[in-house]
Amino acid sequence: MAAREWFRQVVATEIGPLLDEYWFDALDKSRAAQQRLIEGL
Repeated sequence: MAAREWFRQVVATEIGPLLDEYWFDALDKSRAAQQRLIEGL
């Protein structure tokens, strides 16, 4: 597995759910943060 794909998977399965919990009342903010992480590759 390539490093980029691995990082995308980590964002989707580990970091994303934590951000969703943190910003439970602003999921759009969580999704935007996740997208910025992925775009930063």
